[in-house]
Amino acid sequence: MSDELDGLDDVKVAPSRAWVFPVVVLAIAAVLGVGPWLAGWGWFGSRLALAGNVFVYVLNTSGEDLVVTLPLMEAEPVPAGLLETLDGLTGAGTLTIARTDGEVLSTHEVDLQRPLFINAQGSECLLVVDVTAYYNGGASRGEGLRVVARIPKEQELYESQADLLILPRRSFPDTVRGTVHWMEPVACTSLDPTVEEDVLMYLEGRMRVRREEAERERQQAQ
Repeated sequence: MSDELDGLDDVKVAPSRAWVFPVVVLAIAAVLGVGPWLAGWGWFGSRLALAGNVFVYVLNTSGEDLVVTLPLMEAEPVPAGLLETLDGLTGAGTLTIARTDGEVLSTHEVDLQRPLFINAQGSECLLVVDVTAYYNGGASRGEGLRVVARIPKEQELYESQADLLILPRRSFPDTVRGTVHWMEPVACTSLDPTVEEDVLMYLEGRMRVRREEAERERQQAQ
């Protein structure tokens, strides 16, 4: 089963981007005064002033470079084979995924309030599992992994409800408070509930190895 489930070893994790545009606009608002600024910018200014930040993760294993446009944000390239972290603004709007030549592949009406994962062009099947028990002592009481969501290829968006979402190819943290979910690409046949027990056993072993690797990296960095 391991050969069947191992699928993203060549995917590179891109560094998180720091968005300059909202920060600059909000800084101007602070200098000039929110009232006059809002009066001049109208709804757009009000939205920027009131919105918070939310992470949007884009996994692009589609085989072609893509461009993702979040509500109120400029279009951002997401090269093929990358897992990108984008900063978005909370609130409702249209999310667009397009080719680099401008051809729109999909649009979604979203209300960004929680971290959003984009499975670009539905290229992967993924499982989301709850690993909280391994951080709050539940594992010692016999608790284990629990499937939270099954994401088939045709599903392009997934909104996480966890306090922390561990992404594919990201390191497992040492300590975490709250709920912790882990998202991992799997063979599409592994989404079948009848093989859930075997898949969870495989993922538990994989998680153990990755946590041990992360611990070695932390020790070496000290």
